[in-house]
Amino acid sequence: MGKNKSNSNLMAAAVEQLTIERQQQELLTMSNMKSSVQILKALNSLEALVVFQRVANSCMNGIDSTSLAQLVLPHITHKQYYMRMTGLKQAGLISKTSGKYVLTSLGLVILNSLRIIDKGIMLKWGVKST
Repeated sequence: MGKNKSNSNLMAAAVEQLTIERQQQELLTMSNMKSSVQILKALNSLEALVVFQRVANSCMNGIDSTSLAQLVLPHITHKQYYMRMTGLKQAGLISKTSGKYVLTSLGLVILNSLRIIDKGIMLKWGVKST
């Protein structure tokens, strides 16, 4: 009888452990989805993509605020510029280092992903026209 109770306790502990692991995995998935949503929101407009691309084109040296504003402001308003910069920074895509804006590691990953998407779109249209 004692052996059955011991096995039952072991089973209950195993089930509890699996439940905890599932809950942790779900929390991690939700956290990742929240990050994905924040990134997509930060890049949800042409203005944001213009700012992001200008920072990306500045290479590893980065670009100072004045130069970035001069490049971007002919295309968007001051309000759009500041709102997009805030969104990109909060999403962790760009950061300011030594007075210059640079892409973060996450920003570089997203930049490469956008390039893959662009290539896919070009291929799609190339295939459709033939």
